[in-house]
This record gives sequence, C-alpha cells and structure tokens, in this order.
Amino acid sequence: MFRELWPREILIMVHGVPDPTNVQAAPSVPLPKLRASSAWRQARVKEGTKNRIQIQPHPVGSNLAQMQQALTEYQIEKVLGSGSNGIVYKARSLTEQTIIAIKVQHRSASAHQKARFLREIRAIAGLHHPNIVQIFEAGTCTILDETGERRELSYYTMPYVPGADLGRLLATKSAELNFLVHTLITVARALQFAHWHGFVHRDVKPSNILLDRKGKPYLIDFGFAKKPRTDPHLTDLGTTVGTPAYMAPEQARGRQQLLCPASDIFSLGAILYEMVTGVPPHEKENRLASIRALVKEPAVPLRELVPDTPPELERICLRALRKQISERYASAADFAEELELWMMGQGQDDAPHSKDSAPSAPPPSGGWRKSCSTQTQTGAVRE
Repeated sequence: MFRELWPREILIMVHGVPDPTNVQAAPSVPLPKLRASSAWRQARVKEGTKNRIQIQPHPVGSNLAQMQQALTEYQIEKVLGSGSNGIVYKARSLTEQTIIAIKVQHRSASAHQKARFLREIRAIAGLHHPNIVQIFEAGTCTILDETGERRELSYYTMPYVPGADLGRLLATKSAELNFLVHTLITVARALQFAHWHGFVHRDVKPSNILLDRKGKPYLIDFGFAKKPRTDPHLTDLGTTVGTPAYMAPEQARGRQQLLCPASDIFSLGAILYEMVTGVPPHEKENRLASIRALVKEPAVPLRELVPDTPPELERICLRALRKQISERYASAADFAEELELWMMGQGQDDAPHSKDSAPSAPPPSGGWRKSCSTQTQTGAVRE
C-alpha cells in the first residue's frame, strides 16, 4: 500500500511488484504516515546478505560513488538519463536481487522543484495502470555536496524497462507505421486513465514513452503533471514548461489556467505527425522560434511532406493539432478510438485492447469525464 510522502521521512515501502492488472485508483482518504527507521532499513539489507552480490566500487568522489554511499540497499550501476526533475540511475536491489531504476531529485533543487518531485511521486503512486510505470519504494537519502554540507534528497524506485524510448525508435526511421500507431493508441488510453484521475501530464513526447523488448509502451516522467482543479499554483502564470516541439499553444503561451486534457491530446497529435513525416509539426532551429511557430503558424499538411499519407490519418492528426482547444478531440479515448477505426480500415484487427492496455473504467469523482467539456461550452478555455 502506498503512503503519503513528506520530506525527511521514509514513507513508502512496497513488498513485491504491483499487480499490472490492478487499475483501481489509490484511496483518496489520507493514509497514516509510516516512518521507516534506519534500523528497519538495515534489517532489510541484512536479509539479503546471504545472496548478496559484491558491490563494485566507483571512482572516489564521483557522482555514482556518492549515490552508492547514500543508497546502500542498492548497487548503483550507471546513469540512465537526466531531466529537469531529477537523475535516473540503473541499479540492483540487494534485498530482492532485481534490476530497477532509481530517480533522485537534483542536489541543487529549489523548494519549488522539491515540491514538484513529491507531486510526481504522488501522481504515479495514484495511477495503477499497466502502461504507466509504477513506484516500488520512495523515501529520502542523505548525500554530501561539494562543500561537505549534508543534503537530503527525495528519491523513488521503479521497474527498469530494458529497451529504448520511442524517440530513439523514431530516429531510426525503421519502424512500420502500423506498429507506431498501435503504440500511440495504447499510450492514449494510458493518458486517458491519468485524465480520469484529474492529471494533465504536460510533457507527453517520444522520449517519455519507453518500449520494452516486446514493444509494450510505458508512459513515464510525471514531473510536470498537474491537477488543474486542485493545484492552481504549482506553476506560476506566464511560465512555460514542457518541450516546445510537442506542447500545445496554450502551454507555450504560459497560460496555465487553460491547461486541460486537450493540451495532452495536442501532444499526441504532434507525436503522430512525427511518426508519419519524420519531424515534429513546429520544430525550428531553437526554442523561441519553435514556440513562435507553434502559436502563430498552422501545421503543414502531412501529405505535403509525405504524399502517400492516408487522408483519414492526416485528418485525425490535424484535428488533434487544432489551435482552438474546443476543436480538438474531446478526450484521449476519442483520439484512440479514431485511430483504432483507421487501423481496422487498413485491415489491422489487432488494435490494442485489454492485452496491452487497461480496459475502460468509470472515471472517479473529481476526474475529467470529458476533456475540458464543461469549460469549452462556456468558452472559458478557448484561445
């Protein structure tokens, strides 16, 4: 059972791997806090000493050596990646003898970034879906900075997904279009699940979609995820967060009060555009130029870049990329359904359902039943 995570406390401990078929929401009622003492953690490590692997030392003073000293229950192997919200390491659990990934917040994190990291943990912990990477454990660790000062950093562990992200696959230009669309349908349904629980991801892009060796996709990195109805001050108005090549116009303008599931649907459309044409719809030479094009210029029709693009697929993509929020798909589920119908029309009868993605379920109270539907009827979220 997941517990609420607060600074200076070790709070979450999950025994075993979460059941991937369990797509029920985490309880909304406050859960009792659970402080794990250092003695308890030492006992957990001691349990695995009989079958324990020999920890391989890292160069003294290196980042990996410092993290190894801070996280003694794990063999830290290497850095997998780094983003605005933290660094991800590949590691081995010394108690479970399994390969995992650990995300640790940056040492220089501001108070705002620390709060965002904790919100990321709470977001993922409340979304039990087979295509959203789950949390095994979360807590804090202590590390010495360059000045010798002790810093307490939050972290969480999650499954290690061997394979590559969708961005790398698109860069090879080797995947078949039907496979790519199949992947996007699965991701859209995972995103719909997050929307039902009130979250807007705000950074849906190819590099945040992992593919395991069997091709199953996982949506990751909820560092920018926000509940617009309950987190109005997480990002100040006028602040632009996300990746310009895939963000929605209202997001590029920093109009955070307009963000809703339709913003993520725009990102899905941008990914589909890249799947077909090989380039994102508004990618320019730098961030500022990309944002200017995103806000002011319509996307070039796909068939002008790839003449043999199926007309129906182009229509679906360009609808998701509409500048006006109310003109996009009403939900990520509607976007996925349109793609499924297109695939069936292409003779592809294996569009993803229960095998690769969670079945549809009634949205919980407080979630988005339809993307921005109430607001668009009043015109409150129109650009």
